Amino acid sequence: MEINSKGEKNMRRIDMIEKIIMVILEQLNVNLTKEQVSESSKLEDIGVHSLNFVQVIVALEDEFNVEFDDNELEISRFHTVQDLYEELVTLIE
Repeated sequence: MEINSKGEKNMRRIDMIEKIIMVILEQLNVNLTKEQVSESSKLEDIGVHSLNFVQVIVALEDEFNVEFDDNELEISRFHTVQDLYEELVTLIE
């Protein structure tokens, strides 16, 4: 964690990506390790599909204490772990 000029704690990018990956893997219950998944990994390739996408989103909301806009919550908007990261950063700011 880093402290910004306002004294608030900020999660480093790499830590946040790792946390996103761990949440995804926990929700999917797949035979992958965090070392096998990177920010450029395609969600479809690691097992995220329309049925479990909502589970992943809810778990990310809980983990990062944010709320995704239901109107913009289309699986087609999120192709990679990086896409989820970018959306979470905008929600946290």
